[in-house]
Amino acid sequence: METRPLFKGLPFYAQHFNREQIANAGWNILQEDLPLPCGIIKQAALQQNSKRMEQWLQRNNLLLAPHIKTTMSPELISQQLADGAWGLTVANVTNLRLAAEMGASHIIFANQLVGRGNINDVEQLLSQYPDLTLYLFIDSLDVFELLKAANIQHHKQLKLLIELGAEGGRCGVREPSKAKELIESICANQWEVAGFSAYEAVFEGSTEQKEQRVRDFLNLLETTVKVFIEQQVILPTESFVITIGGSEYYDICAATLADLQQNFDVKVVLRSGCYLFSDSGVYDKASLAIDERLANEQITLPASEAAIEVWCYVLSKPEAGVVILGAGKRDFSYDKGLPKPLYTKSRLATNLTKIDQDSYRITRINDQHCFLKVPIDDELKPGDMVAIGISHPCTTFDKWRKMLIVDKQYNVIDAIQAWF
Repeated sequence: METRPLFKGLPFYAQHFNREQIANAGWNILQEDLPLPCGIIKQAALQQNSKRMEQWLQRNNLLLAPHIKTTMSPELISQQLADGAWGLTVANVTNLRLAAEMGASHIIFANQLVGRGNINDVEQLLSQYPDLTLYLFIDSLDVFELLKAANIQHHKQLKLLIELGAEGGRCGVREPSKAKELIESICANQWEVAGFSAYEAVFEGSTEQKEQRVRDFLNLLETTVKVFIEQQVILPTESFVITIGGSEYYDICAATLADLQQNFDVKVVLRSGCYLFSDSGVYDKASLAIDERLANEQITLPASEAAIEVWCYVLSKPEAGVVILGAGKRDFSYDKGLPKPLYTKSRLATNLTKIDQDSYRITRINDQHCFLKVPIDDELKPGDMVAIGISHPCTTFDKWRKMLIVDKQYNVIDAIQAWF
């Protein structure tokens, strides 16, 4: 029996539809034209969030290489490149293949490249894309020895970035003296060190504690790079970059690294993957914190707006004060906080009702269900619709092969694929 992949949120008769057919199908989420749960992206929010980042980049002379592991979506990646992204960021060789096929001329491999299979794939890709410049993170002589032993024929296309890390964080050299040793060894072997990399959003603690640790870490990065340049441990070239995460603290990143940009003509590249989407949780909170910090400097940006919603049905009211919804861990992220109910749409109403989040709260989730705490006198009934706002886009996109793009009236106007 011949089988083929199925797409959640699409009717059976439309499983084979392409983008044009989906855009012209005349579907509307609120009219129940589609099976639920259904993941949607709001076009207006996409445009707003893109404008916000564009203004920030221009104001601070920053570059953007968005991390495609967030979406793995050819359609969204194409939009990011069309918007002027300097390059793309990837986490593994599968991401790398898609980034190269999308036409990126600069790709940041934001990981340590180890393993014969991975290195062989990189070698093959470099031979296929001779104009590609690939930046690799590196944090140890052990990793460099693996790269040397692989005898990569096209290693002149590789630009190594010394990854600096924080105590308790992920990869990255912890001590400047070790970074210096690594730079000297790489240069002695005729490979190019093209800058530095770091990821700043790794810290735990209260909001204030995390922000202070981010500031301390970025100050250490700035000081280390400055000293190395002044001592000629490393000499900036045209391809020299400093790259940081730049999703939750991009205002602090810009302020801390501004002197390096001005005094040494260093390119600063953000790797934000979630800026297009924000969310209803962790990134919404981060954007509000950025806006508050910038307000103190009399700087304003377009407000960020959550672009992703998962629509589902009320399935049951088994107990007073409890509603069971037909969506769960297979449909939205839960690694950075539980999702939030946003709107309801009664079967008998034509308009949306905004949910009071002080009175309505998702308390638990299963694979295909979630538990919505509601007031005792709540009037939701089975068959009513609920929009759920997510926290952390990265681990929502990987639960959908296709997501629908809607306008302000929830008319379906486009679709994207997610190649996970």
